Amino acid sequence: MLKETRAESSALTTTPAINPVKKLSVCTPKPTAEAAICLYVVPRGLPESDRVSDSPPLKLTLRVLRDGQVIDSMKRQVNQFGGDQLINVRYK
Repeated sequence: MLKETRAESSALTTTPAINPVKKLSVCTPKPTAEAAICLYVVPRGLPESDRVSDSPPLKLTLRVLRDGQVIDSMKRQVNQFGGDQLINVRYK
């Protein structure tokens, strides 16, 4: 089951075209013995500048929870031109 929610914070300063905070939740319908994560992040628009030095990476925080408890948390830097991928990270 895939559930998407959006939350915005006035403390963040970004251009209006960028959604500053987007939360995405993925839940298993039944308890599972193991889960594998394959995450592909693809920017849906081009940066404002075509210079890489003018386009800092997007910040992504991934949290994995089991029974409401965080079992893993990682921060990723996503290139605005090429995106990022995280493939086959397994949790038991």
